[in-house]
Amino acid sequence: MKRIEILLTLVFSATAVLAQPTSELIYEIKPNEKVIHMNEHRLSLETGKKGFILFVERYENGDTNQYMIRNDVESGPYDEIYDPEISWNYSETGFYWFVFYKDTKHYMNMNGTVYGPYDGIGPAGGWYHPIIDESGQFLFTFLREEQWSYNINGQEYGPYDEIQDYYDSENNLGKDGKFIIRYINEAKHYFNVSGQIFGPFDEFEHYYDSQIDDFDDGHYVLKVRKDALSYVLADGKQYGPFSGVNSIDSDAKGGICFTYSVEDGSYFYNLNGKVFGSFEMISSISLDPVFSTVYTNGGQWFINIAGKLSGHV
Repeated sequence: MKRIEILLTLVFSATAVLAQPTSELIYEIKPNEKVIHMNEHRLSLETGKKGFILFVERYENGDTNQYMIRNDVESGPYDEIYDPEISWNYSETGFYWFVFYKDTKHYMNMNGTVYGPYDGIGPAGGWYHPIIDESGQFLFTFLREEQWSYNINGQEYGPYDEIQDYYDSENNLGKDGKFIIRYINEAKHYFNVSGQIFGPFDEFEHYYDSQIDDFDDGHYVLKVRKDALSYVLADGKQYGPFSGVNSIDSDAKGGICFTYSVEDGSYFYNLNGKVFGSFEMISSISLDPVFSTVYTNGGQWFINIAGKLSGHV
């Protein structure tokens, strides 16, 4: 029989003699078995946290089944295990997840808790990888009866006609259970921000026109349109309507700024809820590393950096 062994090398001190290496049997491969997903297995040798996790395929009773084995405890049998992932610091967190397929249904095993059955697990583009943060919060999407839903920390949200793939950066997790997701029902766009619903909107200006990168503390700025007018959603508030929203920026401290135009063609900017203008044109606005904007009035260019104005550029 094949054996998976761990090699324990004992080193005493700089002056001590190096002891002979010893090995310890942790799992014995059965004759009808092979290890699968070889890039996803972990071993912990820490005191009080010794253990291992691996995935195997076994031929039994004329059929092929797959299992997860964790510290000698088997999970399975499954028809197939897809793309398992185990935290790189498994010795500290012990965190893992995998999708499995059984009797035509999909399931998610998230650190020992199984969610399902589902007709499919997404996101919609076909990837299985959920969003997971360092604290173990998670978000994944699933298909049930031809409609998509979200599972966020074990709570289901949906069903919806369409959802957005996680790699669009339109879905995110924050601290203390905060989350933001986007979905479409009856061709209208909606956002759910930690239970607060915004919508319906006709369009969403994609993530590169909005700011969700600093969502750890629940901070976001979104650009949407309804009835041919533009709006900005920022940290629970809705600004607008405007003829157009041109530039948006935010920072990790919760600051926001955006520029917009109104019906007569003049421009304004909003900095943390305070409106400045009007201007003939605003060519740029930013919070990195400090607030700055460039605009024109009376045919001349002006630069405002952190409240200091330079004109006639």
